[in-house]
Amino acid sequence: MNEQHRESYTDRRDAEWCLLTSLCAPNLPAMLRAEFCAKLHADAFTDFAHRIVFQEICAMSKADGARSAGDLCEHLPSRVTARGFPDLDFSDLLAGDERPGEDPLTRLEHAYERLTSIKEKL
Repeated sequence: MNEQHRESYTDRRDAEWCLLTSLCAPNLPAMLRAEFCAKLHADAFTDFAHRIVFQEICAMSKADGARSAGDLCEHLPSRVTARGFPDLDFSDLLAGDERPGEDPLTRLEHAYERLTSIKEKL
């Protein structure tokens, strides 16, 4: 793998993870989580583990039964593990890495834009 391809792959994985952590933010309203899940398709994720996590977040965020961030935090690890990915760092995913003064919607919008712009370049 050449250096440029490796950097693109790393950027892509980082963008995917950033979007997933933004979707799991504890203060992100369930309605917004559902809205952003509806904007993306699982195929937007090139890393298979990230794709499974996204699918489970979406499944738990359907408009008719959207779950709170607390439920997401409680049930997402077992759902993803049941699908064959027990080694993911759920503590990092669900940590709610909030930045002072940054609105969870703004953070999610930036993560979404970053991911979609990388996808367009590939």
